[in-house]
Formats: sequence, C-alpha cells, structure tokens
Amino acid sequence: MNSERFNELVDKIRMNNGWFEPVMKLCKDYYQDHPSGGSLHIVLDDGNLKKSSIQFCEGYACGREDKQGSQIASLMLWMTYKQRQRVYRGLH
Repeated sequence: MNSERFNELVDKIRMNNGWFEPVMKLCKDYYQDHPSGGSLHIVLDDGNLKKSSIQFCEGYACGREDKQGSQIASLMLWMTYKQRQRVYRGLH
C-alpha cells in the first residue's frame, strides 16, 4: 500500500465512514500469507486489542520486515477500541 492509500484509510477510520471493507480486505489478504495471523497473531487471532498490544505487534512486524503487518498495525492504532473489536469479530 502506498502512503496516499494509507492516509486515505486513516481519514476514513477517523471519520468512521467507509473504512471497514478496505481494512477487512487487507486483513484477509494478510491471512492468505500468514494463516495464523503472522506478526499480528496476538491481535488478529487472540483478540488482544489494547493499544499496547498493537504497538508491540507493529514493532515486531517492523523487526521482521513484515511491511503488510506493520501497515495493518499502524492502521489499527488509529482506530477506536470499538472499531478494533469490529475488525476482530469480522475475522472470526
């Protein structure tokens, strides 16, 4: 994802309008390559949705050069807790 697309999604997340489907597509595409949730396992699979858990996963993804995981985590940091719950429920 390029920076323009990332910023567009952040705006949609902040406005809480039109963000869900594009974010779910990113997550589902991520699962194609990482069936157990990859660098975001504790968030996407286990439901640890606190900011600190997502920050940990973002750093972990960065260290593993997992660009896709890092981008998803960065987007999730812009979300409210309820938005994160919606993503988690949409995956399970």
